[in-house]
Amino acid sequence: MPSPENPRLSHLAETLTDLVVERLLLADGVAVSKFLTGSPVDDPAREERVLEDVRNRAGTVGLDPDAAVAFFRDQFDASKVVQAGLFARWAADPDGVPTTRPDLDRIRDRIDLLTARLLQALGTAERPVRTSAVRTEGLAETSHPDRLDALHRHALQIATRSVRHRAAPPSRPSVTTDAPARSSCAVAPQVGDSAVRSQLRGVRSGRRLS
Repeated sequence: MPSPENPRLSHLAETLTDLVVERLLLADGVAVSKFLTGSPVDDPAREERVLEDVRNRAGTVGLDPDAAVAFFRDQFDASKVVQAGLFARWAADPDGVPTTRPDLDRIRDRIDLLTARLLQALGTAERPVRTSAVRTEGLAETSHPDRLDALHRHALQIATRSVRHRAAPPSRPSVTTDAPARSSCAVAPQVGDSAVRSQLRGVRSGRRLS
């Protein structure tokens, strides 16, 4: 976790995580709206529009455009994992399907506002991340664990994987082997990508998304 000697870094990580959690929780409403209208989880056209906007705005907050796009791809992947998980849950338990459909456009307006806040928070957090050995194992934790079930906690790991990966200290060669050591942060993105693909394949194969 961020060093206790540097409470500012800890605060930056907590602020960024809180915003990521807020965005993840909005995915529930997106899932309800899509499920009740028979819409697919994937919306590549919207994703590309948002990612292009993020790339164009990254420089205004001091972010590398590729790093900003990678972070927001993580947000989309995490949101899709939540949506896919909820779709599977409702398919298995029709009695648990919500009956009121939220306004998807209004939810997306809130997500768009969060995009601007996330960009600013990421730009602020990235400067110390690039210039110090920040330990961000705590980045994917939240001060409100009761707000997140297992599905959302898994999605939170995916949403923060690129930031944790960039902040991880360099791997040090082992004294007993010539093979380079691999940190848990370094392999986490690969595990997350596999989980995303697996969960989305399961949902896409369902009758409602065929």
